[in-house]
Amino acid sequence: MLKIALYGGAGSGKSSAAKLFAELGVPVIDADVIAKQLTTPGSPQLAQIVAAFGTEIINDNQLDRAALRKIIYADDNARIRLNNIMHPPIRAALGKYMANINATYCIVVVPLLIEAQMIDLVDYIVVIDCSEQTQIDRLIVRDNLTYDEAAKIVSIQATRKQRLEVCDQVIDNSRDIRYLKAQIDKFHKKWTQQLIRRKNLP
Repeated sequence: MLKIALYGGAGSGKSSAAKLFAELGVPVIDADVIAKQLTTPGSPQLAQIVAAFGTEIINDNQLDRAALRKIIYADDNARIRLNNIMHPPIRAALGKYMANINATYCIVVVPLLIEAQMIDLVDYIVVIDCSEQTQIDRLIVRDNLTYDEAAKIVSIQATRKQRLEVCDQVIDNSRDIRYLKAQIDKFHKKWTQQLIRRKNLP
């Protein structure tokens, strides 16, 4: 099975692209979903996060992700501490999920593919691409952020140039959902046909 990473900065449209792949019947594994599963009440990761950042990041017994984001976006050392808590179990869970999928290919959504040094987990990297200004504009609308808050999120991730340097394929998400879907449909057909042919080779 080909393991295809879906990579892109915040606001690039990874979730929209992943949903379109899922609608085509492609298995999708999302690191953000795994992160939420790992931080449910009573989990070891949540206990470590509370120990590192205090009870102010807990609201109604749940992790207050907005409060935690404010802390880690304001402090590089805090972000490193959180990554050290979360990245190893996320990496292990991704590997476990991928090992149990039987498909021609799967999509692995990893927002911090470079930053978390998880490139070795996948065979092929697809970047969902748009301008940094588009990312910022989308984050402002999606998360009700100020311009400075959205720009900070974009600035602490890998740059657009860095993402494009490591990718095998680019999907342009600078336009509307129909344009995004047309590209995904095209690549799905291409990859499926190529992989089926390869599987049938003697």
